[in-house]
Amino acid sequence: REMRKNKQVNERRLDEILEKLKSDYPQDWLLPLEMYELAVQNHLAVAGALSEYLSLLKTDEKYATLINNGLKLIESSEPANV
Repeated sequence: REMRKNKQVNERRLDEILEKLKSDYPQDWLLPLEMYELAVQNHLAVAGALSEYLSLLKTDEKYATLINNGLKLIESSEPANV
């Protein structure tokens, strides 16, 4: 929330949070989705790792639709490269 609010995204911190999520909160899908959005908007390399993690979380049927809908919103908000 602080990164979004301050508009200062720290890639290293996103990576640290992702590792913490994987080890301590393996069912949390919303925070990785929000982190992915920040990474995509800021063209950060950690977006790839977040995308892979979200794909793994989507294997749980409870989260698949929620994650897919979030990803569609993120992708539709990105300006097209022309």
